[in-house]
Amino acid sequence: MRRGFILALLCILQIPVLTQSTGSLPQAHPASGSDFSLSSASLREWENRLVARDPKTRASAEAALVKGTPRSLPLLKRLLDRGNEHLQVVTLEIIRRIGRPAIPLLVELLRDERVSVRRDAVDALIDLPPHTESIQPALRRALNDEDSTVAGDAARALGALGHKASPSVGALVRTLSHEDPYVRVYAAEALASIGPKAAAAAGDLARAVSDPTPGVRWAACEALAGIGPAAAAAVPQLIDALQDEFLYVRIFAAGALGSIGPPAEAAREPLRAAANDPALRNDAQWALNRIAGVAAAEPVDSPLAPAPSVSIQSEPVAQTGNPPVDWDTTSGRNIVWSVELGYETFGRPVVADDTVYLGTNNARPRDPAYQEDSGVLMAFRAADGTFLWQDVAPRV
Repeated sequence: MRRGFILALLCILQIPVLTQSTGSLPQAHPASGSDFSLSSASLREWENRLVARDPKTRASAEAALVKGTPRSLPLLKRLLDRGNEHLQVVTLEIIRRIGRPAIPLLVELLRDERVSVRRDAVDALIDLPPHTESIQPALRRALNDEDSTVAGDAARALGALGHKASPSVGALVRTLSHEDPYVRVYAAEALASIGPKAAAAAGDLARAVSDPTPGVRWAACEALAGIGPAAAAAVPQLIDALQDEFLYVRIFAAGALGSIGPPAEAAREPLRAAANDPALRNDAQWALNRIAGVAAAEPVDSPLAPAPSVSIQSEPVAQTGNPPVDWDTTSGRNIVWSVELGYETFGRPVVADDTVYLGTNNARPRDPAYQEDSGVLMAFRAADGTFLWQDVAPRV
């Protein structure tokens, strides 16, 4: 009996010692649902764990904060204010990992006095459509941010919503006159993504076809193509763009004229002249066929219709005979195969031998080992769309 009493007493005496020991090592604390206090001690403990040298300690803390959403969001907001630059970077990455539940916090951070925080917040929102549809007022405010990167990325976030961003057409039109070409490009790209519902922007886009920056000019042409026949008033500017010094502007101008269709009758002769340029011949011929209302084009080497700026559909595979000049992605009419890409595509599909090459971003990772924001070159079998390989390059 005495022996049992001594053992019990020793255990009781050891408890305060053990508590003090583990308290000096924050990484030894397992995450639990009650760890999200905003007290100074709690904040200090989480900071120590998130910047610890031990990668397992850091990973455990990050996972606990992600899993603890939404209760962990107030704590994450407070951690951003700790004055530790490295902790700020880590915390913003955790918020990004949380995704949709973090949207209210990200909206709040769009008003943060720190440019770096606003940049990270709006960049994270680019990846969260369609759940960002309801926060368009906040994104429209961000279009006026004093930092051009924040303003441009706000336009990108709106563009990622596609036609659902139609309530923001007016704000994007005003942004077309921004002093920074980065912002103007993405404002035009966003209007291109909205498509026919951006018809009210046709006049401003027509003026943007003469922008001093080539990227803005071809993005404006792309947006006019997305609007279609309702952009008929822009035909004179698009005809002038067929003479642009930059090939991509000429290509997109021809595509826009074709998308406008019969109302672009005045462009017939300029398009015939443009067809003398081998680099523009197929696009000009496609546009002429559309203007003429021809259902099927005459055989050409590579009859490609203009690609939308943000598209998950592939171009039809070139065929012999009479290839289609239009298609329906909803019903599948004239679609050989399709593939889901990221929310951005870079350039047009390139077909070489029996392979289709596509440039996109890493919004839909095919390799779980690569999750960061990257540029991706993907290769697919032309016959059936089978994925062959990809090359991933992190963004600089």
